[in-house]
Parts: sequence; C-alpha cells; structure tokens
Amino acid sequence: MKTNLKQQSIFIRLVLISIGGLFVLANILILRFFSFNMLHNISGIVGALMIFTGLFWPRQKWIRRILMTVIVTYVGTFALMCVVIFINAVSVPDDGHDAVVVLGAGLVRGDQIPQVLRYRLDTALIYLHANEGTLAVVTGGLGHQATVTEAYAMGLYLMQQGISSERIILEDRSVSTIENLRFAKLLLDEHFGENNYSIVLVTNDFHLPRARLLARRAGLTGEGMAAPIQRWMMPRYYTREHLALSWTVATWFLPYRVFYWLQ
Repeated sequence: MKTNLKQQSIFIRLVLISIGGLFVLANILILRFFSFNMLHNISGIVGALMIFTGLFWPRQKWIRRILMTVIVTYVGTFALMCVVIFINAVSVPDDGHDAVVVLGAGLVRGDQIPQVLRYRLDTALIYLHANEGTLAVVTGGLGHQATVTEAYAMGLYLMQQGISSERIILEDRSVSTIENLRFAKLLLDEHFGENNYSIVLVTNDFHLPRARLLARRAGLTGEGMAAPIQRWMMPRYYTREHLALSWTVATWFLPYRVFYWLQ
C-alpha cells in the first residue's frame, strides 16, 4: 500500500513539474517579445508554483490541498477555455446574415493596422465577398497615440479590398470590446430597426468565446467567425484571455450596468 502511494506521489510530482515547465517556458517567450505585464505572467507564476510543489511536495496535507486546488483550478479552466476556443474556431457561419461586426484591436504607428487586426478584416472579407447584401460594421474609436479612429482605418482597408463605402458602417466611439458591441448595436438598430437583424461577429479565435458572451449580453444575435493569429503569439493572447474570460463568466449574473462597468 505504501509503495503504491509513493508511486502515485512520484507520478503526480512529475506531472506537476512537466506541466509547470511548459507554463514557465511559455511565459519566458512572452517576456522575450513583450514588455512586462502582470496579466501576461500569471501562467509563469502558476507554472513556478507547480514546479515548486512537485520538487518539494509539502508534508502537511492542508498545504498540499491548497496548492493543488489552485493548480487544478487554473489548469482545468485553461484547458476548458482552449476546448471552447477550438469549437468556436471550426464553426462556419451560415450565409445571409445582415451584417458583419468586426471588433477592433488597436492601431500601430498612428494609423497602421497591426497583423492581429488584419486577420480579422481579411476573415470578414471572405464573408462579405460571398454575401453581397451583407453590411460591415467596423468598430473602434481614437486610441492612445492614434492619428485616426480605428473604425476609419478598418473601413479604409475594406474599401481598398473592394467593399463599397455604402456597405460600411463606422462605429468610432468605443474604447473596449463591450463598447464595440454596445455602440454597434445602436447603429444596427437605427439602420435595420431594433433587433430586426442578425450578425456575424468576427474576431480572432482566442477572443471569440468571450466576444460572443459580451455580444449576447449587449443584445446582439447571430454567429461567430474566427480569424487566425500568429501561432507564436498564442502564449500571450491565451494567457490574457483566460483571465478575461474567467472574469466575464464570474460577473455574468450581475445587473447589466454593473456588468458593463466591470468589463
């Protein structure tokens, strides 16, 4: 019996050290390419905790229980998020929706579209070219150090790719995802009549599950369409999105005004 318990203990410790090492490695990659941000380093902190637990396996059961609860909760919810992202990423929206809502992701060098946002716009273009009657709602206001609104830059990009200006609606006031969706709904209500339309929500795969939750809370109905990201950026985006999605789920049942303010 003692031998079995010892073998189980060794196995658990090896698993903790292995998974913890992966989290720490991912965090090192984040630090290599991006400035320090506590939200981006949570995975590294949890990974270091896993390695520490695996190496020094505390004798006191209550300490082990606390550490294992933290680790299992984090890793379990992270794995669940990855599954949800995959399910959303492989889904293909039906034709015939009234509008495509493209969520903003910020501009660089004043008025330039970064790659992560270009992926969103290129994905929206696939749907817009296949559905000539569908409008495009591009979202985003004037960001930090930007010289034009994000919506303006996105609309210009779509026009350069063959989408007429008559099909483009600019939502140029928002500064967050929840505002993207709230202000987009106001514009769509004005154009089609209140709730008399359906949308395709376009954003990157890691962002789509939370965006769809926020869209539902804002009163928008429709489907999602996932844009890709650079694979080497996955540790950064997935780590941050895990915390953001967890926060959205945790605050879901609060009154809308409180929920909106907390997002």
